[in-house]
Amino acid sequence: MEANNIALKYLDSFSEGDPDIVAALVTEDFINDQVGLLGARFQGRSLYRDRLDGFLNRFQGIRYKAEQVIAEGENLAVVYTLTAMEDKSPIVIRGVMVITIKGNLIKKRSDYWDGLNYLAQSGIV
Repeated sequence: MEANNIALKYLDSFSEGDPDIVAALVTEDFINDQVGLLGARFQGRSLYRDRLDGFLNRFQGIRYKAEQVIAEGENLAVVYTLTAMEDKSPIVIRGVMVITIKGNLIKKRSDYWDGLNYLAQSGIV
């Protein structure tokens, strides 16, 4: 499978709302790097799977819409718009995910998104 298709399948998997489906698309030593105001970094499929439960429950109906994909071998940059409902309020966040593919799985994702915009939409600031 082409790297482009693997990355898009990964983004689409979130709309299933099932953490097992999303986690099945990453390597055992997967690195999740959330870059920015509310960012965190951790490693491992098992920990990722555990954290997906809360994320998918918090953001109901989550969808990533890929607007542009720039690929160079096994490395991709995906410009996206995320939409979801959080506490009955719509959330729209734009970002860029830099993804590294290993085999047919996601090895690393570095997600650059606007945390301040998210806090404003959530009514926190």
